[in-house]
Amino acid sequence: MAKRRKKKEEEEEDIDFEMPDFDREKYMKDQINEGKATLVSVAVAPLFSLVSWWVFSLTEEAMIAFFAGLAGILVLKPIFETLKIKIDEMGAKGWAKNLGVYAMTLLAVWILLMNPPFSDFADPSLDRVRVELYDEHGVLIENVTDDLEGPFNITIRAKITSNTEIVDESVRIWLDDDDEKSMERDPDKEHWYTADFEYVTRGTYTIDVQMEDVNGNYNSVSYEIVIPPEE
Repeated sequence: MAKRRKKKEEEEEDIDFEMPDFDREKYMKDQINEGKATLVSVAVAPLFSLVSWWVFSLTEEAMIAFFAGLAGILVLKPIFETLKIKIDEMGAKGWAKNLGVYAMTLLAVWILLMNPPFSDFADPSLDRVRVELYDEHGVLIENVTDDLEGPFNITIRAKITSNTEIVDESVRIWLDDDDEKSMERDPDKEHWYTADFEYVTRGTYTIDVQMEDVNGNYNSVSYEIVIPPEE
């Protein structure tokens, strides 16, 4: 047993392990080469973000606009060759890294361009609706009970928000497709618009509210209300 252990130890001593040579100069050159390629990808992507923004403004199709921006990948190789970046040494991993950097930079800049102060593609939204009941003397009915008899005079209040200013004249409301009215901006509450209706009987109604902002973004929203309103 002792002989076997000794023989094994002798065999291990005979193994001559040598550390591979580390070419520091080559390593530094590779890192600089990869860094240049990354910088080029980051620099080119914002230019094609403008292409994505322009295509979206024409088509309003996000996927088409995104792929239009990705077309910039085709110009990376000629730019690398012009700047004498050794693309043959980058390998699949290096290319994947640069394409990922390009795509993420493209997306980030494009999102910035799609929002104020650069542009506005978002439609206005109807955030909230409130219904108030008034008696025949114009006094607000604060305690709504089941024994209240109609018809009622009502005020519908709608909160409308947008990235930019709403065109006041564009805000209109329909009550069950029959009664159409313009909604007036509430001077005391920002973003709120009001409309008054007379002789509204008990029941469930559908209101349609349309709105438009100064950039031409339009929206129409249907909303269900109950008269008298539930607490």
